[in-house]
Amino acid sequence: MAANSTVTTNDHLTSLATLISSSVQEVIAAYASVGQTVPSLDSVEPGPFDGAVEDVPERLARAVRVIEAACAQLVCTVSNPSGLVFDKAIAQPEPSCLVIVNNARIADLLVDRPEGMHVKQLAETSGFKDSDKLGRAMRLLAAKHVFREVMPDVYANNRLSVKLVSKNAMSDLVGLITDEIRISAAHAYETYSGKPRFPDETAFQRLKGHKIFDWYKFPENKEKAERFNRAMVAWVDFQGSFLPKVYPWTEHPSDCTVCDVAGGNGHYTIDLLKKHPKFKVLLQDQPEVIEQAKEYWAKEYPQAIKEKKVEFVPFNFLADRAVEGCDVYYIKSVLHDWADAQCLIILRNIRSAMKPEARLVIHEFALPSAARFAHCQEERPPEPLLPNWGAPTARTYKMDFAMMTAFGARERTLEELISLCEKCGLQFRKLYPAGEMDLMEFVPV
Repeated sequence: MAANSTVTTNDHLTSLATLISSSVQEVIAAYASVGQTVPSLDSVEPGPFDGAVEDVPERLARAVRVIEAACAQLVCTVSNPSGLVFDKAIAQPEPSCLVIVNNARIADLLVDRPEGMHVKQLAETSGFKDSDKLGRAMRLLAAKHVFREVMPDVYANNRLSVKLVSKNAMSDLVGLITDEIRISAAHAYETYSGKPRFPDETAFQRLKGHKIFDWYKFPENKEKAERFNRAMVAWVDFQGSFLPKVYPWTEHPSDCTVCDVAGGNGHYTIDLLKKHPKFKVLLQDQPEVIEQAKEYWAKEYPQAIKEKKVEFVPFNFLADRAVEGCDVYYIKSVLHDWADAQCLIILRNIRSAMKPEARLVIHEFALPSAARFAHCQEERPPEPLLPNWGAPTARTYKMDFAMMTAFGARERTLEELISLCEKCGLQFRKLYPAGEMDLMEFVPV
């Protein structure tokens, strides 16, 4: 539909409604194929497709994507424009309410309490001093389908709120987003509307006086630094472990060595090693992160440590060369944390360690672009959806804004990633779609 066009029919509405209806039937059929119905929002039990994202059938994943895009576009089409803009402007209280319930561990208190608890009891048990204000936060979240209001001022967990239980790393990811990233975004205008006080200033830096990774190093911020690392575990679960599934590992030796560059706890490559036990993983990150990684592997995959299938190598990717001679260098969700200048340093420190036949696999968002579509045979969104899918893709653009304000970095298009790599002697070979993200393979030249 052309911009500013005058519509003479209601086809733009009925087409969206048809997409929603047909996609809902696809969802119902997918659940029926495993002998189940679609879980109710009131349920706290995991559904058959709530586990590994990479194992969700492609037809179901596409149907959900269509529903998300079409529902959002339909609401924007039929609703009052002023009301919609107002809702967008006043969206801030929702993450603030998440801060309250997440820090007070309300979801933990409601575990195994299907009858719910009164806000006065929740406040008393959690140590939150004002039950009225806690109740107002709970009321808003319940209206947005986080928690279930059993009766006035009595709340129980539901399908969404159980993700906030503290043993679920998603609660740490929510904590990171509603804390460091939220406060950074709130200071975007004053940081970027005029001349920066110094080069590459971020909104977080303007607020806190230090760039975020330097700020994490202060002793008083140790807990938040550790939360950041735990949040990255949730990020893997949320995005799925596509690495073992979509990349052609059979093209590499059976005893392939994989260097996990800045891999945090190693939560990206631990699944790879479980599926390819003859491989060896060399995990590289900051010394303090490596110590956490040793604990993580000892708990999650002690056999790998015993059999020396994983090696922990402290290093600083802005100063040190990666381990030399590996078959594959894998780097996930790192480049988007850094500006171009730092990315070039990181990539050159990897390139200088690569043997001629080695491969670099970059695991990042590749923002929608002509080059991405040219290198990837993905099905385009059906009309009248936006060419970039709209609401589902907006998550990627939100991540890009978060990277800008908190880290001074960005999500990039495939063209931008290729350009960075070419400056470091790396040539693009192939793109492998991996859920909302992509695996992009490069070879040394």
